[in-house]
Amino acid sequence: MRLSSASSLCLVLMLVVGWTAPSQAALTVNGYSAARHDRFANSPSFIGAAYDWSGVGQTAGGAWGTLISPSFAITATHALPGIGQAMRFYQTNSAASFVESTVLRTIPITQIGLGAVSDLSLIQFSSPTTGLAIYPVIAPPTPASLLGSEIFVMGRADTASPASMRLGKNVIDAYLPNFAGVNLGDTILFDYNTSTPDEALLVGGDSGGPSFVINAGTLALVGIHSFVYPDQPPFAGSGDTLVSSFITELNRAIAATGSLESVTAVPEPSSLVLLLGAAGLCYRQRHRAVA
Repeated sequence: MRLSSASSLCLVLMLVVGWTAPSQAALTVNGYSAARHDRFANSPSFIGAAYDWSGVGQTAGGAWGTLISPSFAITATHALPGIGQAMRFYQTNSAASFVESTVLRTIPITQIGLGAVSDLSLIQFSSPTTGLAIYPVIAPPTPASLLGSEIFVMGRADTASPASMRLGKNVIDAYLPNFAGVNLGDTILFDYNTSTPDEALLVGGDSGGPSFVINAGTLALVGIHSFVYPDQPPFAGSGDTLVSSFITELNRAIAATGSLESVTAVPEPSSLVLLLGAAGLCYRQRHRAVA
């Protein structure tokens, strides 16, 4: 069920600080098949076969990182990799070939005017990566113009492992500025529709993973997984930190390390721009990290 009337919806989101992902977790995808949805099935029927996923990495423990420059990736603050851990990136959709980068430091990012850290953090590697995709960030004229945009949603395929990546799709249904004042920063929501093929719902272990839109035929980063909202009829869904709201802060944090690298922002193609048809979402201040 799509969020057709934003003014009539009141989402209940539950935060569990320090919540630990279950030992077995997999992105929920409607109509799931390994060949269609698991990256390392390496099948021509994989829904992401036309795109380059080499800039999405994981540690052995399942912590995510998505490259925004050769030396920096982003992830969720509540699901950080450990300092000194190796993050593995696969150049193709075969698990046979990969490169690893060592986590040098993690840097929490504060959105300007937020007054507290968000659920977005920067990862710096000990040396620049090479031969991997570096993803631009989609920068819409307004966040609300993303409503209705189709996204690819990357999550875990099974247990924590660098070669555990499952891909589904969804549509951005709502935008929350600073998530109802609870200092998560700007957020996008996408609900779970069981009648839509390939529809994705985040679960434990997916926090820190990325969502992308397609811009000029290539992947552009739009969100980093942060939380889910309850599977109570008629609504269940997922929430991402909206990366475009943090471009200035990310570039400041990168510059503070002495690096000359920066985030690349790309404008939203006109085909994605939709009018905001409703306003005034009602939200209670509880949410659950997907860890």
